[in-house]
Amino acid sequence: MKTAKVLVGDTWYPMDFQGNWTYDNSIRSDETASYPYYYRYRADFPLGELEFYPKPSGSFLVELTYRKNLSDVTLDTEISLPTGYEAYFKYKLAELIAKDNNLDERKWTKEATRIWDNIEQVNSDIPELNTDLPLRSRRRKADINGGF
Repeated sequence: MKTAKVLVGDTWYPMDFQGNWTYDNSIRSDETASYPYYYRYRADFPLGELEFYPKPSGSFLVELTYRKNLSDVTLDTEISLPTGYEAYFKYKLAELIAKDNNLDERKWTKEATRIWDNIEQVNSDIPELNTDLPLRSRRRKADINGGF
């Protein structure tokens, strides 16, 4: 599990991850709140378990991001990748082939890194913008409510 966020009103708030020892030794099971601000993930097979703290007093939406490892994949397996990943894997593979054959892999590494940076930028959280505008600007003739 990489991150967890909870939706309160119109705002997503990040929850802090707690490891098992910290969670077990510092969390009171009887405490409740309007929404949780800690979580832990127990990776049990075949299903994992998520726990939230404090216990929420109502229902809420949670957004989880996680890393999934591919398993049971062969060269004949068809997979669907998000935009950018196919190019990244192509250059990463070229980098590995170059290294294995004692060739200069720097241009492949550079291109793979550039593509990965683009993927991370596209997938990063968009900051919330403050859309509150002042009733009047400090400049004369720039009243957004009444004209010039």
